[in-house]
Amino acid sequence: MNSSNRVLGLITLAAGVAVWVLCAGIPTVADAHTLSPGFFPQLLSIVLALLGLCLFWQGKGQVFSIVWHTVTSSRNLCLVAATLGYTLAFGYMDYRLISPLYIAAVLWIQGSRKPLEFVFVPLGATAVLYVLFRYGFQVLLPEMG
Repeated sequence: MNSSNRVLGLITLAAGVAVWVLCAGIPTVADAHTLSPGFFPQLLSIVLALLGLCLFWQGKGQVFSIVWHTVTSSRNLCLVAATLGYTLAFGYMDYRLISPLYIAAVLWIQGSRKPLEFVFVPLGATAVLYVLFRYGFQVLLPEMG
């Protein structure tokens, strides 16, 4: 099978449509002056659908077994596991604690071994995202206490 991009494109497009359908059930507040709870999931669904269409239109790609082997590599599976753990723990732990740990784990999985990166990148990215969400989007992130 030489049309792996078409197959992956259709799968990604279907995932985007599925996320959009699931977003329809997210309750919204009519008079809120902030982003609705469904904004980012809907944005994600649009991005997934567009990427799926681009992959589909690209046409032929590598043999599907090669793509499948790449997708299911141990590094990618570790990234999925770390992201799933972060997502599931996000509502129960302080954002300022769990996000630097997640970012450091991703750096480690991706092969970074520089000590300064493990300090400055996770802390800096967490601080920037906190300020962006708290003061830019006016969205409160989970905190302890």
